[in-house]
Amino acid sequence: MSVAYEQKASSALQQLGLAIAEQQLDQAAQQAAAAGWSYTHFLGYLLEAEMRFRHEKTVRLNLQFANLPYQKKLADFQFQEQPSLDRRVVDELATGRYLQEGRNVILLGLTFPLNPFIRAYDNFL
Repeated sequence: MSVAYEQKASSALQQLGLAIAEQQLDQAAQQAAAAGWSYTHFLGYLLEAEMRFRHEKTVRLNLQFANLPYQKKLADFQFQEQPSLDRRVVDELATGRYLQEGRNVILLGLTFPLNPFIRAYDNFL
């Protein structure tokens, strides 16, 4: 990328509010030139980081606004402490496939602070 056009691209990305893409412009341009990327490949690579950053920021803000008392991740769950919970069912639900297929899922069990357990019944209704 010539210096004049690189400066124009950097300025345009800044004006459009694409700060992450603007930060990665020089590195991405060098990588694209070395690997012989197409223009669309270069643009897609440049915008991918911007989109990922914006998605992460949205998730972070949504969690902050939700004002949840604490956050837990499924990866941190101790399945051995809850033997009645079928890990295969939880892993299947974590894929979100039931959403894409429009299936029903019903979660039954005791709530916190009692011993929580989950049983999922697909298409129960």
